[in-house]
Amino acid sequence: MSSTYTPNPANNPASITRASDGDPKPIASVNIGLEGIADKVANTQWPGTDGTKRYPYASRSPVVQVSCSPYPDSAASWTMGGTSGFRVFSLVTYQATMQYPISPPDGSTIQTLTAIVRGVAGHVALPATRPNVALVVYDSQTGATAAYSAGTDAPANVAAYEVAHSFMRTALGVVVDRSRYSYSIAVGSEGGANALAGMAIYGVSYVADITSQDPGGC
Repeated sequence: MSSTYTPNPANNPASITRASDGDPKPIASVNIGLEGIADKVANTQWPGTDGTKRYPYASRSPVVQVSCSPYPDSAASWTMGGTSGFRVFSLVTYQATMQYPISPPDGSTIQTLTAIVRGVAGHVALPATRPNVALVVYDSQTGATAAYSAGTDAPANVAAYEVAHSFMRTALGVVVDRSRYSYSIAVGSEGGANALAGMAIYGVSYVADITSQDPGGC
């Protein structure tokens, strides 16, 4: 009589037993190989935070360039520009914020954020408030928004600030849970004394430790 076998993901056989040829074999000698294959397949999957299956592989930490369209804290604070369509420029001399939505893989760990900016020419000194980059997490169940401490631009001098350059926020260690939270990278413009309108954001990226295959996004 036929029966149903439920694969056991805790059993990860290093090898599969194959029935030999020759005389007829008992069904058990065939089933053991089939069960081993089923167990092996089950072991390569585990539930993500949203209950779907994930496929593991050796951990990797790629740099992900963010391509989603950003949104400003105020339309009066920023303007789009450049041939790429991604570059944005500040229009104010106080610190304004541009947010870039990201969709890191569920279960991954966000480690590093990078922003590439350029101060407009004409500064007599570095601005009192430098550009910064921070991770923002939105809780879809409570409506609360949390921002992790930012990484701040630290150019050596005005000349270094007025060319395209990057700065980072490192060692975040934020584990992604896409079943509840949404994520974005916020870049703040310069502000305060010595600030000029026209600071450009060229792009943002992040690094996440990824151990399983998951639908990506921006």
